[in-house]
Amino acid sequence: MRLITLSFVLLINSFGYAKPNCFLNVSLPLSYVIEGPMDWKVGQQTTHQATLTDSTGSQLVYYFEETVKSDVQEGLWVQTIQSSDYEEQKDVFDILYDKKTGQVLKYIINGVNCSIPRKEKYRVLETHSENVTVKAGAFESTYTKAEARSTGFMFENWISPKIPMTGVVKSKSFETEFKIPVEVELLSFKM
Repeated sequence: MRLITLSFVLLINSFGYAKPNCFLNVSLPLSYVIEGPMDWKVGQQTTHQATLTDSTGSQLVYYFEETVKSDVQEGLWVQTIQSSDYEEQKDVFDILYDKKTGQVLKYIINGVNCSIPRKEKYRVLETHSENVTVKAGAFESTYTKAEARSTGFMFENWISPKIPMTGVVKSKSFETEFKIPVEVELLSFKM
């Protein structure tokens, strides 16, 4: 089974958090630890909603539209546009993946070349088939609960082969620095 971990880097400037830059060491931004060949196609697109809930119950909602932009000799360029109802600025992430291995080759935020975040190793704790319903519909999915080996960071993913690119239908985790619960769900997709 291919392990895909959804680990959103949220460029938050609410809740009193500072907006991170390229040098903030946070997992793989808006992307995935992908192992093995990528069969993604130009034009495929997914839109996810990420909801962060703080200890008072206040919520921030972010949207992530990911599109496979081009298939070049080096690999696949995937662009993610992050937006929210709270900020006018949209952040653009351009990531070049090696399509044979899934390795991140280039990582650009808002036009600035950034260091490639470290690749984490995960230990799968549980996996089974499960039906899950999100705004994009109901999907038969593979549920996976896993833990980062170096940090103990826990997450849950629901992955469906009917969804392009990563297949992520739903994900639950905690924002790593402030331990805020993050729930991600699929809003729409285009094959």
